[in-house]
Amino acid sequence: MRPHAGSTRTLRLVAAVATVGALLAIPLATAASAASPTVSVGSYPIAVAINPSTNTVYVVNSGGPSLSVINGSTDTVTTPVSLESSPDAVAVNPSTNTVYVANSGGNSVWLINGSTNTVTSTVSVGNGPVAVDVNPLTNTVYVANIHGNSVSVIAGTPPSAPTITSAHGGSSQATIAWTDGAANGSAITSESVYVYSGSTLVTTKTDCTGSPCTVPGLSNGTSYFFSVSDTNGVGEGALSSASSPVTPAAVPSAPTITSATRGNAQATVAWTDGAANGSTILSQTVYVYSGSSLVMTKSDCSGSPCTVTGLTNGTSYTFKVSDTNGVGEGALSSASSAVTPA
Repeated sequence: MRPHAGSTRTLRLVAAVATVGALLAIPLATAASAASPTVSVGSYPIAVAINPSTNTVYVVNSGGPSLSVINGSTDTVTTPVSLESSPDAVAVNPSTNTVYVANSGGNSVWLINGSTNTVTSTVSVGNGPVAVDVNPLTNTVYVANIHGNSVSVIAGTPPSAPTITSAHGGSSQATIAWTDGAANGSAITSESVYVYSGSTLVTTKTDCTGSPCTVPGLSNGTSYFFSVSDTNGVGEGALSSASSPVTPAAVPSAPTITSATRGNAQATVAWTDGAANGSTILSQTVYVYSGSSLVMTKSDCSGSPCTVTGLTNGTSYTFKVSDTNGVGEGALSSASSAVTPA
C-alpha cells in the first residue's frame, strides 16, 4: 500500500535530522580528540622541525631569540640554544643530524650540531632569509630570501682543510693543535691526524675528539710531520698543510757505572751512558755519597771517566751518575761499590 503523503514528509524530515546530527558529530568528535598537552618554549615560537631519526623536535623562538630542543618521547624541553638577531625558520637533515636556522636579521643560516646542540658555523645567504629546507639525499640546503627575490643553495660538501697551529714532541709522542676548516653545510663530526716520517705515512689517528690531539706510540729520536683532516656528515675533507718537523724525545735512561777507583783525596768513576732517548746527551753529573748522605755533586764532567777531587782520605764513598740531554736530566745510576781514598 502506498504510504500517506504526510508520512513520507515525516520520514524525510527524520532522515534529514539524523544526517545533520551525524555531520555535526564529526567535528565535535574531532575537536575533542585534538585536545593535547602543551610544551612551554621560548618567546614567540614561529617555526618547528622534527628529526625523525632522533625523535627530536626543534622550535624557533623569534622573540628569544632562541631554539628550543624538545625530547619527542617525553615532550619536554631538553636544551635551549641561544641565538642572535631574528631566527625565522628551521629545518633538520636527519642524515647528518644537522639543524639549519634561518636568520633573517643577519642574512645568514646557523648550522647547529644536533648531537651537541651547539652552533658550529654560520653561512651567509641572500637578503631576508625566512624559509629553509634540506634535501637529505644530497645534503643540500635551500633558503628562501624574501627581500632578495632569490633562493640560496648551501651545498653539502666535505669540510675544507684545517690549519695546524702547533706541533710539540714529548716522550714517544707528539701533540698537534689546529683550527678546523669550514664545515660546508654539515657539522664536523670527527678529526684525523696523519703521521709521516719523511714522505712515508706511518700511522693515522682517527679518534681525535678535537684540538689538540696527542699521538702516542712514536719513536724517540725520529723526525715526524703531521697533517689533519676534518670529517662531516658528507665525508672526509682535504688534508691540512704539513706541520713543522717534530722529534719526540725523553730524558736519558740511567747510566751504568763500570768502575770506581780511589786516589789521594780523590776517586775516579767510569760508566757507560744510558740511552739518549731522542736527544743528544749534553753533560754528565757524578753524585758523591758518604753513607746515605749526599756529600757533593760534580756537574762539570765532560764524559767518562771523571775524577772527583776534594775527598777525605780514610772516608768511604759511593757514587752515582746521571746523563742530561736537551729534554732534561735523566735517572741516576745504581750506586758504585764503596771507595776509600788514601
